[in-house]
Amino acid sequence: MSAPAVILAAGLGLTAGMVLEVIVEVVPRRVAVDSWSLDDVHPVRAGVLCLLTAALFGLATARAPSGWELAPLLLLAAALVGLSAIDLEHLVLPNRLVYPTGAALLVLLAAAAGAEGAWPAFGRAVLAGGLAVLVMTGLVLCSPGGLGMGDAKLAGVVGLALGWIGWGSLVAGLFLAFAASAVVGLVLVVTRRRTRHDALAFGPFLALGTLVVLLV
Repeated sequence: MSAPAVILAAGLGLTAGMVLEVIVEVVPRRVAVDSWSLDDVHPVRAGVLCLLTAALFGLATARAPSGWELAPLLLLAAALVGLSAIDLEHLVLPNRLVYPTGAALLVLLAAAAGAEGAWPAFGRAVLAGGLAVLVMTGLVLCSPGGLGMGDAKLAGVVGLALGWIGWGSLVAGLFLAFAASAVVGLVLVVTRRRTRHDALAFGPFLALGTLVVLLV
């Protein structure tokens, strides 16, 4: 898309990042949004969220093949940034965010399929999302204490987006997530920042693998 559209999207990303700051603060604490005030802002976290979301929105706008596919891409980028921040801080991926994100993504992809006649891609996306959930659930059951069901549910969400592109994208996204997790985990163990038995948030790695495949 044009440079003005990319700049506009980046500006929208800055606003979305500030909204994410509120979400990241209130959702894990299970408090009402109206209880939030400016005193609750974490300046560093808010800055990172705003800049990261702005960059992703600009890149997504530049890379999206069509306007119909841009909307689900922006939604997913914002959701993954917020969920990653929550997972890093609290080691949890809240259903209150994962489920609505999955439902909204499904609706937007269906709209794109209807507008562009891409129903085969939509069917593949649904199958890929379901397969990702099954595979991750199996891994959760095989390694209790490592991965969690929140990771399996998020894998289903990103599986929708990756499956829309193709089966190879699904494999690449999940492979990158596990590879990055393994490298970071090894570095943290070697540097004695954590032990082999400490939990490591996997949501950010799912986000990383997905966004690299979709945007790069």
